[in-house]
Amino acid sequence: CPPVSGGFERGRSRKGYCVFNYPCRFCALEDYGQKGVGDRGWPGVHRKAGKALVWRAGTSAFDNSHVRAAAYSGSKYVAVGAGRIASSTNGVTWTENTAQKSNWANPNDYVDFYGIAYGGGKFVAVGYWANGDGGAGWGVAAVSADDGVTWTMQANVLSFGGETISPKIYGITFGNGKFVAVGRWGRSAYSANGSSWTAAQIGSFNYLDNPLYYEDALSVAHGDGKFVVVGRNGKVAFSGDAAIDWKWVANALIGIKDINSIAFGNNTFIAAGNGGGLMRVASSQVVEGTGDNGGNNWEAVDGKFDTTHIFGVAYGGAAGVNRFIAVGDNGKMSESPDGATWTAINTGTGATQNQFTGEERINCVISGGGKFIAGGNAYSGNASKIVYSE
Repeated sequence: CPPVSGGFERGRSRKGYCVFNYPCRFCALEDYGQKGVGDRGWPGVHRKAGKALVWRAGTSAFDNSHVRAAAYSGSKYVAVGAGRIASSTNGVTWTENTAQKSNWANPNDYVDFYGIAYGGGKFVAVGYWANGDGGAGWGVAAVSADDGVTWTMQANVLSFGGETISPKIYGITFGNGKFVAVGRWGRSAYSANGSSWTAAQIGSFNYLDNPLYYEDALSVAHGDGKFVVVGRNGKVAFSGDAAIDWKWVANALIGIKDINSIAFGNNTFIAAGNGGGLMRVASSQVVEGTGDNGGNNWEAVDGKFDTTHIFGVAYGGAAGVNRFIAVGDNGKMSESPDGATWTAINTGTGATQNQFTGEERINCVISGGGKFIAGGNAYSGNASKIVYSE
């Protein structure tokens, strides 16, 4: 492993950095400083030695359907996508769950899943139930209490009482004993069991400040006593985890037009989106604001995607160290120990590459069971792919 080098970086109390060379990406670093030091409130971090991730291709069981999201229960991985649910005990071999299709009212119906979370002994997958006969569809949550074996559909999750509309659901997370789902028109809903939901409008997600036109909420994460939701036109909002009461984070300096994903780790939220945009903020600095207040706590970082869209980001432990992983278009992937310094992971199918090619899109990444799982599809023919780290 190469030695620590470098010096202080003013304003962040950083003592050195590591040169990222294969096979040792993370070297021992000295303490970054005490929590609260610096103008953005970054926490103290101590890095230990770890090794580079080695990526392998698994069997996806999705054929030509997109793999869009995945979650881990502690004993099983479940991935969802366009009309499919598949599970794996090791992240390597995947099996499609066809039993859930018996819940569909019409054999021509299908559910386009966009997100999944695990908590309280249940998986909850969210998306849009499309009517195969050409009728109107509706946003749904599919709930499994037996580790992804059987599923029960819950319709109209984001609808208010008396409404005939049912917005699509794009993202979901679990925290403080509740699931929180977000989707079209800035809608959200929360539930303790995945079956009974209470809808809540994210008031700041409106287009050109017009309350009649709401922007889509695309992703939500939980950490440090907060839920943070992101979406179209750089919109960000947050809520305490005791009760869902969304507050606006001014987006003047967020800097990403459409934010596709958000993750929490090491007391830091990382937001990623179109055009290679990647932002980080200390969880203590996620605050309400108007004008530039609130948004100016977010720091733009170079995620090594250039202008390529980023679709997913996750944080977790693998290969002896905790790290963030970001994934996106053109088979691109990068990693970071702290969300500030990122290193590209080589695209390709070789031994030291991420097993995706430049002709494939990586839609999602999760951490669980001491490894990362990433899923995507090819641009031509939509052939799916799931890879795992060692």
